Amino acid sequence: MVVIPPFGYWKDKNTNEILMIPEAADTVRRIFQLFLDGMTLMPISRILNQETRKTPAQFQMELYGKKKPDIRQFLWSYTSVKNVLQDESYVGVLYNHQDEVRDGKRFRKVPEEEWFRHENVYPPIISREDWEQAQALLQKQRRKRAKSNAPCHRYAGLLSCSNCGAPLVAINRYWNGTCRVEYICKTYMRHGKDTCTSHRIREEKLDTMVWELVSASRESRAEEQNKLAQMQKMWALRKPILDAHILLLQKRIQKLEQEIDGIVMEHIQALSNINLKANGI
Repeated sequence: MVVIPPFGYWKDKNTNEILMIPEAADTVRRIFQLFLDGMTLMPISRILNQETRKTPAQFQMELYGKKKPDIRQFLWSYTSVKNVLQDESYVGVLYNHQDEVRDGKRFRKVPEEEWFRHENVYPPIISREDWEQAQALLQKQRRKRAKSNAPCHRYAGLLSCSNCGAPLVAINRYWNGTCRVEYICKTYMRHGKDTCTSHRIREEKLDTMVWELVSASRESRAEEQNKLAQMQKMWALRKPILDAHILLLQKRIQKLEQEIDGIVMEHIQALSNINLKANGI
């Protein structure tokens, strides 16, 4: 059975034994401790970055030479913390047969009920009780977040940071008893000022900018329509004159064509007379 150890473990190629990495295991315990103490995922990621704890990408680079060119891979984020909390490997469980492969490529994702579950494959880092308590808290937060995210912000997915290119995400700000929506760089929100600046923009300002742009576009379109109407009116006034002029030119062309035909016939007749005289007729 091929086993690729998750974050916190490494595999001895000589003995095929899966061993714990003390530094990474301590980070895993730290994450579970902070989460079970009531801290949410984003603050946990900031604490891990402040403590300069290595990420899974850094350990992969050191152990297997897998280089990650994106500096954001070396910072803890909401997603990387959540992945650790959800991973049952830290209580010793291994799942395989999660994908079906054909010709070296993944063919389909296998339903979870068809996975193969193996106990006591990894040295446990977290107790079963702590892991199950963490899953219950994650499930509770998931239901709460799904309910609170029901309204969709109107500029979601349309804005990006001019510095790092990351999307701008909507957050609610409460000030003097009122709630306002602001859009902030996702990189800054997840990793702090070390990766991007704290620029943001209010939704009402975006509304004003969009309205000004739409109004200017509408006014420009109205001016173009007025110009087109004036051109149509001028054409309607000049059309009879132009039609008469065209008719006159057509008659002149017809007369010139008749004159040309006459001249051609005269030349043909003259050439015929010359040929008759040359032949003595």
